[in-house]
Amino acid sequence: MDEIVETMMEHVCDKICRFPQEITDQEQLEDICVDCRMGRFVCDILNTYNAPHELTAVIDKHKGTEIEQDKQYSLLRKEMQEDGICEPDIEMAIKKIKQLRQEN
Repeated sequence: MDEIVETMMEHVCDKICRFPQEITDQEQLEDICVDCRMGRFVCDILNTYNAPHELTAVIDKHKGTEIEQDKQYSLLRKEMQEDGICEPDIEMAIKKIKQLRQEN
């Protein structure tokens, strides 16, 4: 996914953006690029793509833990919130962990 997004961003920056043709000073161009919304869009795309993979890692990390379940889910929720995982994904991960525990 990184390669796809990088190729997309290169195309937008090199072929669509007007500033590289208008500004020859590299420092001025970099100052403009820092504020470009394209960077935020790329981060959003990568975060959306990576979220399921991060959730899988969290689920795998916690599914075999044998501590008090309520305390564990509270700690897990806090950890996931600190990692920037949104609430619906947190609920989905906790539900999956509970299902995996019931199967074992």
